[in-house]
Amino acid sequence: MKPLPSAIGLAVPGMPDGSPGMDGPVYGGRRERYDVLLRKNGSTAVFASHA
Repeated sequence: MKPLPSAIGLAVPGMPDGSPGMDGPVYGGRRERYDVLLRKNGSTAVFASHA
């Protein structure tokens, strides 16, 4: 496992279907592709992508 980078935080903008908290039965199994963003030193980069 690779070490985690130091960061200010992680974010998933837009609350896409299938992301944590947006995956209950009310969503009918819908899933959208989304990126988890990492904020560090005033910049933002993709930390992980999920399909």
